[in-house]
Amino acid sequence: MINLASTEDLQGVLQELTHPQVRDLAWVIGSPKLLDQLPLESLPASWAKDFESALCIVELSPREALKEAIPHLRSLELNPVPLLNSLERSAQVFTRVRLGVYYEHLVYYWLNHIIQVDELLRELQVYSDPAKNDSKGRRTLGALDMIARLSKAQLNTLCRPHLTQSESSSSLHLELASKFYLQVPSDESHEPLDGMPQPLFTWIGPNERDSFGGKLHRLYTHQLSLSKTPEAISALRSRGYHINLRSLWLKGRLFFHLSALSSPDSLEPLKNNSGRGLPALWCRQGELDQLFNLYQKLTSASVSEVRASLRPKPQWLAPPTLAELRATPTHTQALLKEGAMNSRGERGSTLWYVASADLSFRGWLMIVPDDWGRREPTR
Repeated sequence: MINLASTEDLQGVLQELTHPQVRDLAWVIGSPKLLDQLPLESLPASWAKDFESALCIVELSPREALKEAIPHLRSLELNPVPLLNSLERSAQVFTRVRLGVYYEHLVYYWLNHIIQVDELLRELQVYSDPAKNDSKGRRTLGALDMIARLSKAQLNTLCRPHLTQSESSSSLHLELASKFYLQVPSDESHEPLDGMPQPLFTWIGPNERDSFGGKLHRLYTHQLSLSKTPEAISALRSRGYHINLRSLWLKGRLFFHLSALSSPDSLEPLKNNSGRGLPALWCRQGELDQLFNLYQKLTSASVSEVRASLRPKPQWLAPPTLAELRATPTHTQALLKEGAMNSRGERGSTLWYVASADLSFRGWLMIVPDDWGRREPTR
């Protein structure tokens, strides 16, 4: 069963906003966490308990975070200059031009200007002790994405359930990631890693190299654990921090294959959800007829064209506005396939936002080459 994670609050906010970066900020704050988008029955309920206990992980609530951010987002819609200036300053310091870095810039703005955390460190490098190494000297062990000192009130505003610790403030190690994964059959999944449920490895990145399970394994066993190492503790102590909480802000999108919506039972909830968007879907270029068949079943009308907007990075976060969609040209099956084949993407994969002519049904679509997932991985 596809988990239609609740996004009603976010969709209502996005309907108010038109500025691209402000909409992306709202998405970064209020979109469901990636783990919450998984099919409800796909994972054992307590699979992450050992990781969460060992790392003192707390759950930050996107719903509560968005609720707190709405007045600020409305202010930015009228005057986005503070956000744009912050993004520009961040880009000057962190010069890598990647979707994940843009995502981190937006999270930094949210924590710094909306939550207004007491202190905030970003990308703190952790080095090995030179005395324990050979002649090569110190090595980089990794970086802590963000360290934030939050008051008890701030934490209890963001955390669900509320925390019970007595400290007036806490230092939170926050790891960030924006990831996009396509579901494949179990016999095409990546090899599972110790301690991680096999279904997590049926979600593969557009570049075919990484998986959801692999990413979570690294987050739990390396990135979040890094702040527990003696080297990180020493580096943090010198700056006046003692980490007692950790959390993931892992957002993105899970794409189900078009065939997941082939049965009448899977279509009925979508028909009742008209105007609210479809689950994110993917297909191979040779399977685009299934997309047009889907829209025909949803609208009960002959569908020969759909509105299709190609979304290059960094336009992978918030969906386009309704005004943008109304101005989006229609595509036949042949035209959409040609656009996918001729556009550059991750190993030939391209992301589109597709809608019926009347915009009553719309959603994300990843189109991949016909041999996607069946090629030898690149090194």
